[in-house]
Order: sequence, then C-alpha cells, then structure tokens
Amino acid sequence: MEILLFVFIAYGMLSVLAGQQVGWLASANHPFLALGVGFFLMGVEHFVNWRGYDLIMQDWIPAKPTIIRISATLRVIGGIGLMIPSWHTGSAHLALVLYLVVLPVNCRVAFAGDRIEGFEMPAWRRWSRLALHMGWLASAFWCCRIGG
Repeated sequence: MEILLFVFIAYGMLSVLAGQQVGWLASANHPFLALGVGFFLMGVEHFVNWRGYDLIMQDWIPAKPTIIRISATLRVIGGIGLMIPSWHTGSAHLALVLYLVVLPVNCRVAFAGDRIEGFEMPAWRRWSRLALHMGWLASAFWCCRIGG
C-alpha cells in the first residue's frame, strides 16, 4: 500500500516540478490532495495495524498503543485538512512534524529490523520503507513551501 500511495503523490509532485498540471490532478491543489489522501489512508492503516507499530517502537517509550492512536488520529485529521484549501498550510506542517517524529522508528526498522523481537520483514522491504518515508517527508516539506 505504501508504494501505491507514494506513486500517487510522486505523480502530483512531478507535475508541479514540471510546471504542468497533468491529467485528472489538474488543479493547484493536487500536491495537497495527493499528500492528504496518503496521510489519511496511513492514519487509518495505523488504527487497523497498531500492534505492528507497537513492535517496532523502542521499549523505553511509554504507553505505545496510546501514542500510536494519537498519531493515527492526527494523520486522519491532517489528511482531511490537506484536502481543504484553507487548511493546507497548517496540515502540511502537521504532516512534516509527524514524519520527522517517526523518522527514528523507520531508521531503527531499516538498520536493526532483523534484531527486533517479534518483528519479521525482509531487508529489501525494511530499506524501501525508509526510502518511502523520506519521499513522504520531502513531499510534506514541499507542500509546506508551496502552501505559504
């Protein structure tokens, strides 16, 4: 699912960089729409699969299920906000902050995923997850810049 969402947002971002508004995303709002849909869907996914996220977080973090639910809620709200033009800037900043906050977790998965108890994921997927995270982070940063 992450790859499909990233392709969707990359399509929107590349059209902005090319100075064109391509296809069915032909709107000044399409980078926000793309990031918003992805952010919203990842929030829903965090609600559904919260146990997997509990496994990859460091053991010293307290109340991990609560933190995951708060993060999921912020993603859902932020995703909706990115789809509402008057909320673009604030929601893009929320996305940027959340992607920065969870970056250490994705770095841990990439570098030490094979040593996390109860967590199994092939190395190629762990590393592609980190690469996709960096793409989402760049997309949120881009939306902050064009949002004003």
